[in-house]
Amino acid sequence: MIQLSAVSQRPEGLVADYVRALAGAHGVTYKPTAYDAFAETASRLVGDDLPPADETQDLLIALYRAKVITDQERNDLLVRHLRQTRA
Repeated sequence: MIQLSAVSQRPEGLVADYVRALAGAHGVTYKPTAYDAFAETASRLVGDDLPPADETQDLLIALYRAKVITDQERNDLLVRHLRQTRA
């Protein structure tokens, strides 16, 4: 079982597992907003070749919007997630 501790304590294991458990514990789900669609379209129009966000990235946004994690915690978890998935 994943222990939902403070993000600053650097949870062990895959960030994706931690983020899913944290979102589940707080009843948080990702719901795209009009701004999300605009940002995706604007990025595509200016030629940014970014891969689409995965479930973990979406849940990090949702957790931040729900004020479960701070901006700094979201960024820290995102960097660690990207390092794990691109390794």
